[in-house]
Amino acid sequence: MNLPAISRWRTGCFQLPRYSFSPGEISLAGTIADSAGTGGSRMRIFGQWALVYSVSGRCFYEDERGGRREVEPGGWILVFPDLAQAYGPTSGDLSDELYVCFRGPVFEVWREVACFDPRRTTGRWLPPAEGVKVFKNFFQRIQSKGCSSLKAVCLWQEFLAEIVGLPAVASLK
Repeated sequence: MNLPAISRWRTGCFQLPRYSFSPGEISLAGTIADSAGTGGSRMRIFGQWALVYSVSGRCFYEDERGGRREVEPGGWILVFPDLAQAYGPTSGDLSDELYVCFRGPVFEVWREVACFDPRRTTGRWLPPAEGVKVFKNFFQRIQSKGCSSLKAVCLWQEFLAEIVGLPAVASLK
């Protein structure tokens, strides 16, 4: 996975391997330059999970529960599959983003045990220059030869926990 310098981003999807069985999958991932988000303040139900990482520009997030939050570069948005929401650049600003869409029963377990909380749909992670490097490494790992479906989902869960700031669950020492 070769992510270009942010200044040279274009809108595009990454080629991801498809698997016949998995407790979850990464269904789509890519970059969007000059993102329009969901197309204004119109709410939509996406139908799967998505993590949107803001790389440049200020954007907003709002959902059917009310309230509007601003997301700055280095921030993330967690899109719930069944929660009507909208996001996009704030007035007069352009926004570049990196996104990962995912689905499957393992992520529903994350919701059941409150790792995903609809009251916590935005947050901050790393500054964009650092975050993009970590995403690049992640995509290279899951696209490497011999990366099984299960391993890809496990790597995504580990990475997702880091981004959204979940505490470490246990040490394997």
